[in-house]
Amino acid sequence: MSWLTTKSKLLLGAALLMGGLTLIPAQSLDPQSDLPALAKVERADVQRIEITVGQGETVVMEGNLEEGFQVVAPYSAPADTIALRPLLSIFEREKTRMDLAVDEGNLEQYGLDDAQGVLVELFADDPDTPAVAFIVGKDRPGGASFVRLPGSDTVYRGKVGTRARYARDPLDWRDKMVAQVPAGLVQEIRLQPLDGPELVFYRLPEGDMGTDESSHFGAWTSDHQDYALDQKSVDAAVKSLAELRAGRIFSGDTDGGFAPPALTASLLMVDGEQLTFEFGSRLTESGAAYVRRTDRDAVYLVSSAVRERLLRPAIAYRNRVMFSFLRVDVATYTLVDSLGTAVLAQDPNTNMWAFTQPANMDTDVLAVTQSINTLGELRADAIDPEISQADAGLEEPVAVLKVRFFNGGGTELWIGKQIDINGTPYTYIARPELLPLIYLVRSDSVSHLRAAFNRSE
Repeated sequence: MSWLTTKSKLLLGAALLMGGLTLIPAQSLDPQSDLPALAKVERADVQRIEITVGQGETVVMEGNLEEGFQVVAPYSAPADTIALRPLLSIFEREKTRMDLAVDEGNLEQYGLDDAQGVLVELFADDPDTPAVAFIVGKDRPGGASFVRLPGSDTVYRGKVGTRARYARDPLDWRDKMVAQVPAGLVQEIRLQPLDGPELVFYRLPEGDMGTDESSHFGAWTSDHQDYALDQKSVDAAVKSLAELRAGRIFSGDTDGGFAPPALTASLLMVDGEQLTFEFGSRLTESGAAYVRRTDRDAVYLVSSAVRERLLRPAIAYRNRVMFSFLRVDVATYTLVDSLGTAVLAQDPNTNMWAFTQPANMDTDVLAVTQSINTLGELRADAIDPEISQADAGLEEPVAVLKVRFFNGGGTELWIGKQIDINGTPYTYIARPELLPLIYLVRSDSVSHLRAAFNRSE
């Protein structure tokens, strides 16, 4: 090869080197290939979880996701299975490989020394050897944390979940569900505020009752109310108790203002089981409420919105469905406001809409359809028992929507003033035959109604 110039030799050598690289298996170029990985383990297979924060007590939880986990050490209680579900999901991947080797030693700097590190062990088939074991330290940006493996001083960066997912006080692993029963199997709800009458809502079974939510009840009713109940409002009250989850749990002697409680609420299940809750009169500085169940020695901290919902007066459960009719039954649809009168008519044969007043105005068929469909099943957001018709702007309504049906009947909706509630605009509305009841509906819903007439404000 003496005939080759120096430059040619260099080029030939580079070509041979590049050609040789193509023969190297692709995985050997993977910068993570030499990094350790946590084994894959199906979350349904995990039977025991052990978590030790620093030099603290080891929390041991046994069971499975289907039937639930139990804390067996350092105390005995149902575990927070809902919080364990996403924790265990991390390890269902093929493998949880470390992203990067960061350092050797200097464990304190990364929160991985014996005083700070959180040892996590998951046991599946072998009760003596963990399927997954690692120590998690401080968090890193991007969802990663500093991690090391038991018996090693090498510091890695890995996506095993944040430190906060594991570094809990032992008592925080207790089940935080104040109640978790099927709302569809609640037959009766009782609400007894400290200052006010008791509210009792019940529903009667229809046909054979089973033990699951395929059972059927009739509508909610009450012996103490002379008006139809708003079914959605009662359902919401039931669900807020049936699926009540706490943020924190305290000992049973915690002073939550239970002498006497601000509210006592109970659910009667179809199988005869009864759950009774007492909401304290105290709130935390952040506005959370205290509640306890009469059959448990614990006090829970929950959102005060739950207590406020259940303390609402009886009128809050009055039916708020304003209308119930079908678009195809409407002959004319009219808006009267400061801009004048606009009338839409539906052809009974084609179901097409067109303006008859003013004549020759372009019709947005989609806007008309959405408007009438919205009005036909309009449900108010609230009832205001204090407002007067004049103060609501309903003695001389801002606008009136009129519906006339092919069968000769008709109905109206009066639209009044707007009001801002916690940053959300609402509009007072009324049906003349239901006065003096005055309702509130979100103002954007009113805009959708007016859009049929090429008017949004």
